[in-house]
Amino acid sequence: MTPDEERELDRLRERAYGPGGDIRRDVVALGRLRELEDRRSGAEHETLSRRATGETLARPGNAITTTAASLEPPRTPGTAEGRFRALSGRRRVLFALTILVAIALGIAGGIALGSRHGRSSPGAPASQEVAQLSVDASYKIPAAFRGGAAGSATRTPSAEGFAEFHGLRVVLIPANGFSPDGGDCLLVYPSEYLTSTSATKYTGPQWNGCAAGPFPATAQLVVTDALSAETRSAFPGESLRFVYDKPGHKVDVFAAK
Repeated sequence: MTPDEERELDRLRERAYGPGGDIRRDVVALGRLRELEDRRSGAEHETLSRRATGETLARPGNAITTTAASLEPPRTPGTAEGRFRALSGRRRVLFALTILVAIALGIAGGIALGSRHGRSSPGAPASQEVAQLSVDASYKIPAAFRGGAAGSATRTPSAEGFAEFHGLRVVLIPANGFSPDGGDCLLVYPSEYLTSTSATKYTGPQWNGCAAGPFPATAQLVVTDALSAETRSAFPGESLRFVYDKPGHKVDVFAAK
């Protein structure tokens, strides 16, 4: 491995095994981590094999004995690489499994992580898909979002919530709920602003958009200081677009600088 790859591996290990690791949200970085660790493992195996061969060929009585441990370059305990190498083989495997489980839980929880090199949103070539949200069956629609359009007696008991996304909640208001044209509508709001399902009013920030004929329901926003630290940390200064995929019954999430 080159010195640049060694430094890249150290940074990725810091994100994976260090305090506040965030690599579980970055599928591309996680794949790169696995690639570099496989290469490092293969290189170390080859080095150890050479050392073992050298010991076997050493003459009896030779005053200089060489072991793999004595030839191992010193590692700094405070670095991510040092912490990682201090673990036993079994614990390394457990760390890797922990990352995989975190990804699996994200998918099981209704979030399929996208790639920053994935497709872009129509009309926004600089954007990239970052997630796909499925319905969250455990989410209870707050009373504030069940009242239908202003001045209307229409109720929307079939409204659905999707998996929470970095402090944001997406709600689908089905046809004839809010839209004057009778199309499906998406409503996005910060979860921290509405914690009670019995609340009949909501006065916090919200972003919404309704379907119009063949155009899907779309809500979009700019990540500002008005949003939670979780949202700002994940998408600092970016714009987010939520698009309802009716055939797939999911919400595609796009981000752009």
